[in-house]
Amino acid sequence: MKPLKILIVRFSSIGDIAQAMSVVPKLKNEYPNSKIHWITKERYADMVGFCRGVDKVWSFNSIKGILGLILFSLNLRRQGYDLVYDAHSNIRSFILTFFLLFSYKKLIRRKKFRFKRFVLFNLQKNLFPKRYKATESYMQPLIKHFYINDLSFLRVEFDFQKSISKKISHIIRFKEYVVLAPSSNWKKKRWPIKKWNNLIEKLPKINFVILGGPKDLFCQDFEKLYPDNTQNLCGKLNLVESFYAIKMAKLIISADTGMIHMADILHQKGILLIGPTAFGETTGINIEVLKSNLPCMPCSKDGSGGCSSDVFQKCMQEISVNSVVSTIHNNLKINV
Repeated sequence: MKPLKILIVRFSSIGDIAQAMSVVPKLKNEYPNSKIHWITKERYADMVGFCRGVDKVWSFNSIKGILGLILFSLNLRRQGYDLVYDAHSNIRSFILTFFLLFSYKKLIRRKKFRFKRFVLFNLQKNLFPKRYKATESYMQPLIKHFYINDLSFLRVEFDFQKSISKKISHIIRFKEYVVLAPSSNWKKKRWPIKKWNNLIEKLPKINFVILGGPKDLFCQDFEKLYPDNTQNLCGKLNLVESFYAIKMAKLIISADTGMIHMADILHQKGILLIGPTAFGETTGINIEVLKSNLPCMPCSKDGSGGCSSDVFQKCMQEISVNSVVSTIHNNLKINV
């Protein structure tokens, strides 16, 4: 089989990139000698670069604006790709592929089904599959054009450097631990803080490591309140180090963040607490999904916008601490 030179375009964000990575082992299975390049924003370059099967990462600094993107695109023309897979389908990726015109043999775009989204969020009528899996939506265009054969979900491998494993083993003070990822870019997606506190209180024998960004200052209180079994590492690890910490954990509990999607493609165990969003659900069998069943759900693509419920964030409020504890005990077989 002729080796292909493939370019995948996905600029952001953590969860979307993680889900898009599901196509890499599928393409490598079909085309073992292929060369896969990936375009992403600079802040995600390391994340993509550690993905086994990605041979080259092209990072773009979005501060350079449209002119910078055009120059960036023109520079890529010399690569001569057999396939360009636009897995982002936004204005930036349209500009990129336009200026790559005639320098590649085939262009495939992932549809975003904007009309279906409008109907879902504004008319509360769901035209999507009953359980929409974003990883499958990244595979479907490649199946349609016969580049891969099926929707089977393969583990995405990461080549973590020894220096990362050594650093994490020195930083995390627990031998065994559960990762909590309580933050989100949008407050509406967050499980209430008091519920996280209650969860930690109910499980004093479990060690918890909190992951998040430097702006997640509220996570400091978890360690202050529960110093014996909780360690706050928000803002202290970069993306790749955080992923390694997830890989080495017993499981991860996340309120609909990119971290859970990384756990999913790593085939790590986890619990996803999902509320207002429509496209956050995972694909693998190792992630348990807990959510409410309200008529107003889902109401948002990413958790932005207002809440129509009489109780703000009712969809997240109704996910009980006991249901999470029960899932840990019974479904994931974690010894507590």
